[in-house]
Amino acid sequence: MLHCDYLVIGGGLGGLTAANVLAEAGCDVVLVDRSLPEARGALGGFTRFSGAKFSLLPAGQGLAPVAGGLGALRATTQDVLAFCDLADHSAVGSLDLLDDQPIGAQASMRAYQSIVLTPQQVERLVERISGKVGASIRVIDAGIDELRPGPSGWLAFSRGGAIVEGRVAIFCGGRMGGTLLRRAGAMPQEGKGIDLGVRIEFAERESLRALRDRGPDAKILIGPTRTFCLNSPGTIFRYGFRQITIPGGIVADTSERGANFGILTRVQGKEDRLGRVLRALRTVPPAEYEAAPTVKGAPFQDKTAILESAYGFEVVGHLKKFAETLGELGLVDWTSEHRIHFPLLDWHWDTFAVGHSHRTSQPNLFVAGDAAGHARGLLQAGVSGWLAAREALADASL
Repeated sequence: MLHCDYLVIGGGLGGLTAANVLAEAGCDVVLVDRSLPEARGALGGFTRFSGAKFSLLPAGQGLAPVAGGLGALRATTQDVLAFCDLADHSAVGSLDLLDDQPIGAQASMRAYQSIVLTPQQVERLVERISGKVGASIRVIDAGIDELRPGPSGWLAFSRGGAIVEGRVAIFCGGRMGGTLLRRAGAMPQEGKGIDLGVRIEFAERESLRALRDRGPDAKILIGPTRTFCLNSPGTIFRYGFRQITIPGGIVADTSERGANFGILTRVQGKEDRLGRVLRALRTVPPAEYEAAPTVKGAPFQDKTAILESAYGFEVVGHLKKFAETLGELGLVDWTSEHRIHFPLLDWHWDTFAVGHSHRTSQPNLFVAGDAAGHARGLLQAGVSGWLAAREALADASL
């Protein structure tokens, strides 16, 4: 069994930035990561498959209190961009829109600058930073199935046996680590609530050109409802969560003709709302709710009944009104062929960061990225890992 000062679990962008901060501070670091099958044994986690967009401030402002203010967050963001060799990379999008801009009588737009890479550029980026980090720390290719307090810190178990003990553990394993962290004694936090909606895929990305022209990461907002994660060009994949599957969207290369984006409404009462969705979907075969036939015309016409069963009439009312307004504003052409993918959920996973920190309820156990719950996105995952490592270095209990 290996021993170290700092154990980093997860080799995505958050884990790599955390390990880099610790290594540069001269610490003894072990990073444990089970590579995704698609990554062919390499580090990087979902970075290669998460949309290829690095959204700049004001995206991720939820990390400002954790960083020590907006100025400190800007400085950390620049550190992460430099680590990724993106500091001099040109950004696209609307400039200096720190406040929401009105669109029409009801809607507003929140625009971000983004560094948008091709899938090939992301592949090269991951290879560069993985090599940089891997040269200065120890890396174990293993899946962690249990984390428990040990004589000198935290013991990580793989296939029933302890493989490494770290005085401090930083979990950077993404949103699916809830079971592992709960079993380690970390208490889930309330977080931001939950977002409920649909992902809409258009056969021709021209149908979303007006929305894309607002910027690669521009968000349209009406009350609690917003657009989410525009991928143009883009493709759809489904990932598993608690016996159901959720539609995700990723950026594709220019050979892909289609595009997709999400519409989400935020509500409180996360556990109750999620329970309702899961109960509704257990009553139908997966193929029924995963079905996404091609339609034209009024939005959600083929999904209204199942939407209302899972989300409730109020949420569906918000989604329909929002979609209709997008059409009235000329941002989406609903007469074009499209498919409705359901259920789209966001912030549905457990989050464990206590207050404005990356600490959990357990001593010397930190979380970063989606498991922390402060902000989402590729760049924000890297910033979160960077900040979590700094907090771990500064923790008086070490």
